[in-house]
Amino acid sequence: MTEVVPVTNVRMSRAEVTTLLGMILSAGHRISVGREAVAAWGAALTGYSLGECLAALVIHTQHSNHPPLAHDLIVHIRAARRKTLDAQVLAASAAKVDPAEAANAAEAHMSKIRAAMGWKRPDAHISALSVACPVPECLAAAGTPCRRTGARRKGRPDTVDLHKGVHASRTERAEQCQAERRADTLPHKEIPA
Repeated sequence: MTEVVPVTNVRMSRAEVTTLLGMILSAGHRISVGREAVAAWGAALTGYSLGECLAALVIHTQHSNHPPLAHDLIVHIRAARRKTLDAQVLAASAAKVDPAEAANAAEAHMSKIRAAMGWKRPDAHISALSVACPVPECLAAAGTPCRRTGARRKGRPDTVDLHKGVHASRTERAEQCQAERRADTLPHKEIPA
């Protein structure tokens, strides 16, 4: 993946600036063209390549009937660079972050906040996090909060409870597991024959 680094010391040649001004004229815009204009446009567009300027000119002419100024081209170039850089950062961060690890880090941070504030978590939430989520679109691991999905359960949406951070079916599953554990730990009475 290539890195987008703004080039600030590059200056277009007089021929390139003349080409740009010719393209502006050919787009039907009336601008002054002369030695001073070429020098002014060249100075204003220092750090931007001819290709970037031509792409910005195309965008400008699609959205405006007014003749472009150097500032208009710079605005479009910076927006394109920012969009490219944002996409690269997003792709790089998505490739490096493990969702379960991020959720565990967030939960650890929230635990510190709850402890500092003296807040208690409801027991149902703690027990619901002790089992994996049964919702096929979520399948959050034990200890990890559920993701919001549009899954349907018994004809109604199975949404994440915003206070607990888990699907309702996960809470039901945790309650079933707790009931089974309680049943297994109770002493069994033998029935006389």
